[in-house]
Amino acid sequence: MNLDRIPAALKNSRTWLYSAASALLILMAIAAFASPSGAWPLSVAAIVCIFLANIDKFSEVSATTSGVSATLREAKGKINDLNKLIEVMAEAQLFTIQANGRILNSNMIKKDYFLERILGIMRDAEISDDRIKKIRRDNWDYFVKYDYILSILGGNIIPHPMGNEYNSVRKEWNELRDFKNHPSPQKLRDFLLRVGEDDPKKLALLNAFEKYCEILDHPDKELWKSRDSVQHITIKNTALASP
Repeated sequence: MNLDRIPAALKNSRTWLYSAASALLILMAIAAFASPSGAWPLSVAAIVCIFLANIDKFSEVSATTSGVSATLREAKGKINDLNKLIEVMAEAQLFTIQANGRILNSNMIKKDYFLERILGIMRDAEISDDRIKKIRRDNWDYFVKYDYILSILGGNIIPHPMGNEYNSVRKEWNELRDFKNHPSPQKLRDFLLRVGEDDPKKLALLNAFEKYCEILDHPDKELWKSRDSVQHITIKNTALASP
């Protein structure tokens, strides 16, 4: 088959295809760090990109003319699908890195590095800013906000005193820790005020959480890194005790 018949759009896509292959290989490396089982599909996709980028270097294709023509017609559509693939893989890897961080206590600097790399890959692939923001919000910032909430509420240690007279406070405390329904910074502030909790570090974390919700960045990285040292909630408002 004469390769001059290859669609111009495909032949001119070499640079883009190499970029896509590089992006997929980077995501593959990240996948291997976070979840090895998620790495192999990325390597296959990267190889396909490299093949398509060099398709015009083959002097002859051993297949029927009609079969190759059909393949080339489909190739253009497949190239357009690569952005979607990058989006899905970026989404999955951001989620996996954050989820694994809870088990492996991953280094914060390393996690931030992967975040910036993945965001950069999506920008290089010309994925829309709105789509990038949504992927980050749903698969990265959601976890960060929850970590702020848990730290402000004293982690997994129930509020003290631990008597039954404060069951209603503990019930509200548990509801505020719901992963699927994050409380707003104001709702947390109201709770701390009501129970009489005035620990300076909790209040500083609350202010940082409120700011993170606005700018999606830590206003005080040292405070963020030391969040696990925050103590349990202390109920100082004895009027909340049931008879």
